Amino acid sequence: MTINETLNVPGAYKETQIWKNEGLLQGKFTAAVPYDIVGWKQGKVLSNDKTAQEQALKWFTKMGILLRDGKGSEFMKKLLPAEKTAATLYDLKEEETRKFHTNWINYISRKEYNMVPVSKCKVEIIGYGKLIHLVNELNEGGFALKANNGQLLLLDIYLHLPNGKTEMEPILANFKQITSNYKKLLEGEQK
Repeated sequence: MTINETLNVPGAYKETQIWKNEGLLQGKFTAAVPYDIVGWKQGKVLSNDKTAQEQALKWFTKMGILLRDGKGSEFMKKLLPAEKTAATLYDLKEEETRKFHTNWINYISRKEYNMVPVSKCKVEIIGYGKLIHLVNELNEGGFALKANNGQLLLLDIYLHLPNGKTEMEPILANFKQITSNYKKLLEGEQK
């Protein structure tokens, strides 16, 4: 068994290893978890709700247009609730969160990528039927941005419908690099 712990490197979109232990570990482990993300748990079940699925697809389409047009500030402003959740989950300091937000605004605004169109995507319901996200043509969660430098970046945004509300809200967003050369990934799928 291998156990390691990592820490986000601010502004670098990667993690650095803090410690690693390989081998058999025995004993007890006690931890205090400083948060409980209950918002989505208290949301409406979306499993058979076609209206919610259509609403989510419209939301993702609007966000896709912002990405396509390089409107970084508008895109990231709509993600603020999800960023707050992510900052809690990843234990980011305020400065790290601000830098992350600003770096993504700048990246989107420079528009140094091509985007898999939302029309080639579908929505998927997960999280006990209470979360909904976009699945792209590569069967990965989220918007797929094929960067000019060969990286494939995925922006996986999760929406939920809070009880008592009629509009979906973003509750979590994951920004990840899936490969350093998406062209090889696509070539492998065609074989």
